[in-house]
Amino acid sequence: MKPLGIVIDFDGTVTERDIGDAIVKRFGLPGWDALEAKFHAGEATIRQLWIQEISRLPGDRVAEMTAFALETAKVRPGLRELLDYALEHGLPVEIASNGIEFYLNAILAANGLKDLQYVCLKADFSPEGSSQLVIPEDIVSCARNAMCKCARIWRMQRMASHVLFAGDGMSDACAGPEADILAARSSLARMAEAKGWAYIPFEDFWDVLAAVKKAV
Repeated sequence: MKPLGIVIDFDGTVTERDIGDAIVKRFGLPGWDALEAKFHAGEATIRQLWIQEISRLPGDRVAEMTAFALETAKVRPGLRELLDYALEHGLPVEIASNGIEFYLNAILAANGLKDLQYVCLKADFSPEGSSQLVIPEDIVSCARNAMCKCARIWRMQRMASHVLFAGDGMSDACAGPEADILAARSSLARMAEAKGWAYIPFEDFWDVLAAVKKAV
């Protein structure tokens, strides 16, 4: 029998705080707050918001932004134990993130997780200061999200008999009902409640680990 597969969001899920959002608020050039206002008013998609916000990051300050990410990020407790259990039992695990590689890779490496498989977006930063969101060719994009997390779940379902997805926010909304098991917190949990989706609430990865043990 194929094993359980695990797909995990990064910002606000692996990390206790949304690091991409924190970087935009700290380093974003004027105009980023107006973009967020349009998003919250329903006048822009997550994809449109992220493309515009990344274009407002200073491409000549990547080292500063990376240092800020490392200072700000705290990995949610229990992740190491979840990954050890998955490795021991042959359960595939993937981080699927709409975040940007420069800070995601740095945070994982700093926490001894550099070998953890992940897929995410990238940014093209120039020494002159400009920046642009880059969607890698191996990532399925969609009109709503820069990365289609549903596609990551469907891919994992082809590898495993069923999939647990853990997430926390609006970029996880489409993926929530596609997972066989949904672990949700924050706004994703509130959405699950409103839409009547079955879900497992979590605050740390000890909760997720307990759900995984019940599922295998």
